[in-house]
Amino acid sequence: MKVFSTWPLPGSARNLLQSNNLLVEEYSTGNLITPEELYEANRNIDAMITLLTDTVDARVLKRNKSLKIVANVAVGFNNINVDTASELNIVVSNTPDILTDATADLAVALILSTVRRIAEADVFIKKKKF
Repeated sequence: MKVFSTWPLPGSARNLLQSNNLLVEEYSTGNLITPEELYEANRNIDAMITLLTDTVDARVLKRNKSLKIVANVAVGFNNINVDTASELNIVVSNTPDILTDATADLAVALILSTVRRIAEADVFIKKKKF
């Protein structure tokens, strides 16, 4: 089976896939993959690992009859045409709740920063007005 990732996978993820006899191909130009490049890449692959920035529309999904899953590394999946995927029996997955703790941490940090006037204090110190 062949897996295509729209971004370079971390070594541990790539190794895990390869240790299960999966051939891994990665898009690794350093830029986001374009819709046309994604369309061209979706040929003779069984699985696609995508990011929220990747548009997986009906055209992309219908290109390859062997595609079985689109694994979206994002909380949402509004970048994927789920209706077409369902019609074609392509599984769509995502990573729900992955950002819940980080969002809560950021909310608390912003509250503390506001109450303690951290941004103002930073400017004050940089201007040497202490």
